Amino acid sequence: MKFKGYAYGLISSISYGLIPLFILPIKQANFSMDTTLFYRFFFSALIVGTYLFIKKQSFKIDVKQIPFLIILGLLYGISADALFLGYDYLTPGIASTLLFVYPLIVAIIMAVFFKERITISTIVAIVFVLAGVILLSFKEGKFELNPIGLGIVFISALGYGLYIVTVNKSKVRDIKGFTLSFYSFLFTTIYYATK
Repeated sequence: MKFKGYAYGLISSISYGLIPLFILPIKQANFSMDTTLFYRFFFSALIVGTYLFIKKQSFKIDVKQIPFLIILGLLYGISADALFLGYDYLTPGIASTLLFVYPLIVAIIMAVFFKERITISTIVAIVFVLAGVILLSFKEGKFELNPIGLGIVFISALGYGLYIVTVNKSKVRDIKGFTLSFYSFLFTTIYYATK
């Protein structure tokens, strides 16, 4: 079971890392990012919803979970907004790598507010992420890292970190994975539809 979790985490990370391959051509063609992200989350909700329907899995949620699902939609939307804005200031490699400081944010929040220990594996992972950012920031022997871009992508990582904490420490933790993903995508779609 633990291996399966690592495998899913790896697939998720690779998928997230490939986003610039699709987003950058769209940005260069001057399409609206809000429209692009609306369709990204709309079709994600549609695909996951179809999967749930075909597999006859429940869409049922508790009314008390709705405010937390709305928060998840907002956090996911803010994280996506900041990441794509960050691509205007940083190379996609640096921006996407910087996003992966979110486990550090999660670890700090969990340690400060929920008294959880920061593990050695988390520290090692963060060191690797920071080392990757430093290596990617060298251009022709010079260190270049745009502070505005750094701040914007940090907001993206913070949004995603808060998303993870909300999933683990709120009433939505009882919702099954695909059902939670469906509602998360749905409320993020609503965020972009009303923006």
